Amino acid sequence: MNNYLEKQSITNSSVPFNACLVISGILLMLMLPVLAWLNHHEWSRDQYWNSQIDWFIAFNHYCSSHPELWLNLTQLGNAFILLPLLSFFIIVRPAIWAAFFGAIPLGTLLTHGGKALASIPRPAAVLDENLIHVVGEQLTGHDSLPSGHTATVFVAGTVIMLTLFFSNRHSSRWFILTGLLMTTLTLAASRVAVGAHWPLDLFFGALCGYFGGLSGIFLTQRYSRWWIWIKQTEHQHIPGLILLFWSVSLLPSLYTQPPHPETVSWLAAIIGIATSGYLIIGHYTRAKLSFTQTYVSLQLTYPTLVVSWNENRSQ
Repeated sequence: MNNYLEKQSITNSSVPFNACLVISGILLMLMLPVLAWLNHHEWSRDQYWNSQIDWFIAFNHYCSSHPELWLNLTQLGNAFILLPLLSFFIIVRPAIWAAFFGAIPLGTLLTHGGKALASIPRPAAVLDENLIHVVGEQLTGHDSLPSGHTATVFVAGTVIMLTLFFSNRHSSRWFILTGLLMTTLTLAASRVAVGAHWPLDLFFGALCGYFGGLSGIFLTQRYSRWWIWIKQTEHQHIPGLILLFWSVSLLPSLYTQPPHPETVSWLAAIIGIATSGYLIIGHYTRAKLSFTQTYVSLQLTYPTLVVSWNENRSQ
């Protein structure tokens, strides 16, 4: 009966992949003008970033008046922080939480494979420090394209947006979709605001994140055995303990990243610890309740068993 209900809950909130293919086609079509623009500029590694200097400087300087805000927002592109922040999905929508992890193989392949192949320098590696406003760590490597932080937030955004959109038939789902999309785009834009990426890095990072998120949804819906155990009460202490150590490990890092306070990191640690506490305490409370019920049941049936055994002996 439990297996049937679990399968039903997955089916009821499933994402139709025909719709996702249409969205994928639209996104690929959006790449055409970008590729045409790059071809017009006789694309090369140097020309790629040279053609974006004006965009980058304009937006980077426009955002320079709120450094702490952008530093906090950009931290959400770090999966180590983002996942504890979204850990409450283990309780309310376990399939969404599982899809985050299902997206890791393809998302990692596209993002890191793209970085290795493109080998585009970071803005801080080629621009004079007087032209760029860097917030947080100054990155100077040749791994700018695509943006890994953008891919991460688009993995999470894609999974959450598509799952909630297709599982909610109310008209409010359009407002939810719009709000989530604007949030995801803002988090992606933070990478230019802090001086870490060129504008087009975000576009290609978003594509990597979308297809990674789509793969996570597919693996979660198509193959449920690898994750369905987290919905079973007798196993919930396992992700609870992992999440607890994960969230606690964020705390020391909060004291080693001056000069700006990272409110988002604190929030992620608090939510992760609270969620892990719910899972662990809930598991052992239910286990204790089950033991108590069994003990009481034995206490009630014991006299009957004794009487029945004595009657059998006398016969």
